[in-house]
Amino acid sequence: MSAGNISVAAGPAGSDIVVVTYKSRNNEYVTATVSKGQFALWLPGNELKDAATQGVEVEVTYIDGTTGTSILTL
Repeated sequence: MSAGNISVAAGPAGSDIVVVTYKSRNNEYVTATVSKGQFALWLPGNELKDAATQGVEVEVTYIDGTTGTSILTL
């Protein structure tokens, strides 16, 4: 039995970013772990497979509480 595909993204977030959130194709929100200027998120499936060429949109929350949108490329 196969465990299936998993999408993983990790990298620098910057010291001023406290939350990184990805909205999946199923309209579910995946909140990354953010620590010491790095982030990591994972979700079932392979929907991040094209992120290297097309990027995916994530919402970031800054330490001051403001939010913004960023394109994540792997």
